[in-house]
Amino acid sequence: YLREMPAVLGEPDPMKTVQKMPGVQPGMSAFAGIYVQGGGAEENLMLLDGCPMYNAFHLMGLFSSFTPEAIKQITLYKGFFPAKYGGRTSSVIDIRTKEGNLSKVSGTVSVGMLNSRLHVEGPLYKDRTSFSFSVRGTNTSILKPFRFPYSYYFYDVTGKLTQRFGNSDRLYLSFVHGRDQFNYDLTENRLFYYEDEGGLEHSIPHVSKEQYDLKWGNTSASVRWNHRFGGHVFSDFAVSWSDYRMREFSFDSDYLYWDTPAGYTRQHANTSVISDLIASWDFEATLSSNQKLSFGLTHTRHAFSPEKDYSLRTAQRDESESKEVSFYSDKNIRMTGGETAAYLEDRFHSDSFNASVGLRAILFTTEGRSYPSLEPRVSAEYVILPGLSVKAAYSRVSQYVHLLASGEIAMPTDLWVPITAEIDPVFSTHYSTGLSYAWDDRWEVSLEAYFKKEENILEYKEGQLVFTTAADWEQTVEMGEGTSKGLELFVRKTAGKLTGMAAYTLSKTDRIFPDGTINYGNPFPFTYDRRHVLDCFVRYGFNDRISASASWCFYSGSMTTASWRPTFILGSDGEALEDVPYISGRNNFRLPPTHRLDVSVDFRKQRKHGERVWSLGLCNAYGARNPDWVVTDNSLTIASDGQI
Repeated sequence: YLREMPAVLGEPDPMKTVQKMPGVQPGMSAFAGIYVQGGGAEENLMLLDGCPMYNAFHLMGLFSSFTPEAIKQITLYKGFFPAKYGGRTSSVIDIRTKEGNLSKVSGTVSVGMLNSRLHVEGPLYKDRTSFSFSVRGTNTSILKPFRFPYSYYFYDVTGKLTQRFGNSDRLYLSFVHGRDQFNYDLTENRLFYYEDEGGLEHSIPHVSKEQYDLKWGNTSASVRWNHRFGGHVFSDFAVSWSDYRMREFSFDSDYLYWDTPAGYTRQHANTSVISDLIASWDFEATLSSNQKLSFGLTHTRHAFSPEKDYSLRTAQRDESESKEVSFYSDKNIRMTGGETAAYLEDRFHSDSFNASVGLRAILFTTEGRSYPSLEPRVSAEYVILPGLSVKAAYSRVSQYVHLLASGEIAMPTDLWVPITAEIDPVFSTHYSTGLSYAWDDRWEVSLEAYFKKEENILEYKEGQLVFTTAADWEQTVEMGEGTSKGLELFVRKTAGKLTGMAAYTLSKTDRIFPDGTINYGNPFPFTYDRRHVLDCFVRYGFNDRISASASWCFYSGSMTTASWRPTFILGSDGEALEDVPYISGRNNFRLPPTHRLDVSVDFRKQRKHGERVWSLGLCNAYGARNPDWVVTDNSLTIASDGQI
């Protein structure tokens, strides 16, 4: 459905398609964030050819960093993960890029309202070596001649080489690089006029300059070697490197040019870097036609530099002689962690019964302390009748990194930090059971119930302003517990002129801090505790040339903390010192529901050297006004009789 689903600004996005799955929802309307079964945004592991992506979004989360034409396959695991995966507690999104066509050169060119894309693939040596290359970039460069003070652009480059050595060996080289940059640059030149005692007019030049620059992006590379030992054992050895970095720079100056300049200059820079070096070796042994054994070992070296801060201020005043006052600060926070994991999983399947039993063992070391963990995984499926099956699963997973978010949008200034000697890992225990039915090779229906309990989840302390800084961050958060339970229904039609799917989720997610540090120890709803989430998509093919599609969603409102009325702080003498907002509890207000209809029409025409496609779409077709923020006004009104 990736290329058929209506998209914001005509840009197809893999994450928008994943959002349509049951149990998955976006954070804010039309954004590409992922929240799975009551978990936070940081609880999803996004892998691109085995490399973790810490901030996989462009334009403050409006689009993901994955070029659609470069993607071969997307696999979503939610709740229950195979023992091969670990490090997150809500989901794993495993994305694999195309290996390239071994027989002929082919490609696509796409021009959209926001960006343009090019994808080329083909053989370097026929039937032996292939390549796949994609590049995507915004169209904002056409605005440069207009000299706006604001500018923004992003780009992605994705490449992959595949080499075959006979029938038993394959070598893959993958590379991904993407960047966003926002810039503001404004210089103003003015003249201040004054008259001296003799009435003569003089002018003083005044120059002010403001500059802000924000850059962020991912770079990753991997080398993967597949080898088959005979016909029964398959191995996958990989070395991967992933790097995410953000740089923020601001500068402003203001000077009056007398005989000597008078004014000030301020500049500030902040850098955040995450680097992971990963080595893994995975094996799969076929024990019989009904049984496979998987096992492997992974080691990840994490290097976190969540904050490298630099500030400089210079002031110059015109007195009897010039004076210069300077302030300088430099702060560098660096943390490291080692994560070693080994796993074993046995999978059995027959005509009526499938089962998977696995165990993952993890040792995470940081700041001289070790955190061991054992993670059992069990799932089973029994076929009751042809096409009808019942399934159940249990898993326990852990997470050793946290996200210090400054708001509800995926901001590049959000900081990832590892666990410390004071902050424990997050642990999640997940139970699920369900039914699935498929018939006529066209229809699929599934119904699943789940329950999840989490330990050591983080929330900002009461009265703590939500800001992003790594300095003493352990003192600004509290560790608590969370529960999530839900019922998920999924219906899909896969063949015929009319195809589509519908996903409905009924869920409830709470947080509680039993020590009373937040909300007086009482349970409160998670920010994205949306009781009802419904996503529908339909596509109708009129003929080989024209097709139309529509996507409609309905989400219950998310939760926010709002004050209902003002109150007073009283002094010791009983007099009111000041009026302040009264807040009854955390996440005490539910926003109105969100709903939106997107439609599109595709016109295809076969050309001599390929296919041409025109796509026309309309986002939010009936103009629904969907709220994402709340602004409160607690002003007092005093009547003529003195009553409030």
